[in-house]
Amino acid sequence: MICSGDCDNPHCYAKQENKMPRGIPNKKPGPKPLQIKSVSYDRRFNTGNYESRKIGAEAEVPPGESPSKVLARLAEWVQETHELGMEANFDESPQSGNRARRAMKMLDEYAREHELQSRGWAQAKELIKQLLDLD
Repeated sequence: MICSGDCDNPHCYAKQENKMPRGIPNKKPGPKPLQIKSVSYDRRFNTGNYESRKIGAEAEVPPGESPSKVLARLAEWVQETHELGMEANFDESPQSGNRARRAMKMLDEYAREHELQSRGWAQAKELIKQLLDLD
């Protein structure tokens, strides 16, 4: 038997359903909006040879300012800093020292090669002079 809600049963589902307002969902209050007071942004830029440089910044969010806008300005600043070649929050790594040592080693090798080539040219010049004197 289907009840229409006119019965005397206090646990009647139809009676409870009739008491609920129609069209208004039963929503629970949601979480409070976040109070973001500061934001930070950092990014790694590839410098080649499997090495990278980290540039980052942190800023407080002024009252009434959107954290997203502050974060966007930080991202712009980091990009500009990278493009200008400045280093903010640069983390020195052992690889940067290794890279400098490799560069010095390459310069030494080029200097030795230059010296050998200079000697070779001098010897070639001397040989040509001797050949010209024979005529």
